[in-house]
This record gives sequence, structure tokens and C-alpha cells, in this order.
Amino acid sequence: MDIPKRRFSGYSEVLGDAGRLVWRHPIAFLPVLYMLVGVAVLILVFAGLGVVSYGKGLEGLADATLGGGVAFLVLIAIVSFLFFMHAAALAIGVFSRVAAGKEASLLLAFRDAAGLYRRVIGLFFASLVVMLPLLVILGLLVLAAVMAIKGGALALAAGLVGVLIIALIPLSLFYQAWFLFARPLLAYTGKDAWSIIGTCWRLLWNDARFVLVVFLIQLGLGVAASVVSFVLSLPSVMGEGAWASAGSFIGSALSIIISIWSMVFVFRSFYLRYKPKVA
Repeated sequence: MDIPKRRFSGYSEVLGDAGRLVWRHPIAFLPVLYMLVGVAVLILVFAGLGVVSYGKGLEGLADATLGGGVAFLVLIAIVSFLFFMHAAALAIGVFSRVAAGKEASLLLAFRDAAGLYRRVIGLFFASLVVMLPLLVILGLLVLAAVMAIKGGALALAAGLVGVLIIALIPLSLFYQAWFLFARPLLAYTGKDAWSIIGTCWRLLWNDARFVLVVFLIQLGLGVAASVVSFVLSLPSVMGEGAWASAGSFIGSALSIIISIWSMVFVFRSFYLRYKPKVA
């Protein structure tokens, strides 16, 4: 994808634009609703299967044979993975339409999700391969820390955990910045997974200022969402009652709103900067 020569409009304007688009398109909240309902249904279905198979809910796995328990857990993992990938495809389709100011409806949302589903799965596995060195290093550090704790070397364990945290934060931020526009590229272009990852790298390398500013704004919104949720949830931690429950609910709702606003901002920034063709 060519880097445009024209100037990008102000980030604050795009941020406000994203907020107005979310306000005008309530369907932007569909991915969250779909996720909540889907997870609840999965829990009920798996609990029901547990009752049918073992005479108990999911806790019946403790009494199951090794083979039966492993098979049931594998089933849960596969079905859950496929559902979360479909939820991700639905979110990408919805946010791409909202950010582009295009028509968005329930029918179009699920149609787009069906078209994106296989590519979302492909991008997920390609991303895992790219991040494999990071995952291996972190896995070795965690293993070393666990072995040190079991051996009684608490000082060594603390040092290894410190190294883990020091390594995790910058590497995590780097990968987040690298893959910032992976989902918009998936929605707005016909690129395959590896082409998307390569394009993300070229955008980061050739248009670093733009990518990093958008990333930092998204990161700031994420931190703001976490802080708001934490502060408003404090009453529920410190006490009980209607006010505590209301605070926790309001905090969660605001956190969701800010998160959706953040995602639409990323899609909108990509759309305005690179002007992809949208159906």
C-alpha cells in the first residue's frame, strides 16, 4: 500500500469524529453484546453437556476418566476458539463500516463476518508465528521462575519475574504498534494474512510518526478506560449495596464505550490516511 503524500487531518478531529460515528451508529455495540450473549450460551451448553455426560456440571470433569476429560476439554477449546474468531470477524466488519460512515445493519454485520471469518483465523495463526520468539522467551522465563520457587530460591525467582516484566512491556508495546492496522487492513483490503503483516511493518517503518501517534492515543484511551472502571468499581470492593453495584455497572459500561470509541478511532484513522476502497 502506497503511503499518501497528503497531510493527515488533526488527530483530535478524528478522535471527535470517531465518537460521533459511534453515537450515530448504535450497532457499534453489537460485537460486545454478541460476545456477552455468546459466552453465556457457551457456558450453559458446556454445563449442560457436563450434566448429561457426568451427572454434574463442569465440575464433573474432576470425576471423569482421563481420556473423557481431555476430550471434553479439547471440545470446549475448539468450540470456544471458533466462536471468539467469529466474534472478532463480526467486530472487524462492524467497526470498518462505522468508521467509513457506510450503511451498517445486523444483516450486513453477519454477512461481513462470514466473509472475514477464514481470514481472521489465518491472521491469528500468522501472528502467533511472528510472535513465536517472544512466546518462547517468556515461556522459558516463566518455567525458570516456577522451578526457582519450587526449589526455594525466592530471590532468584523474584529476579526472573522482574526480567520477565522488563522484557514483556516493551516487546508487548512493539507488537501492538506493529499490528495496529492489521484489522483495518483485513477489512478494507483483500490481502492475505502474511501480506497484512508485511504491510503493517512497512506502514510502521515508512509512516512511523502517524502509526505511533495513533497507537499512543489508543493506548491512552485504553488506560483511561481501565482507570475509570477501577475507580467506579471501588465501592463494590469496599462495601455492598445498591450504590456499589451501580458504580461497578457504570464503570464497566463506560469502559466498554471508551474501548469501542478507541477501536473506531483506529479504523477511522486508517480510513482517512490511506483511503482504501470500501464496498
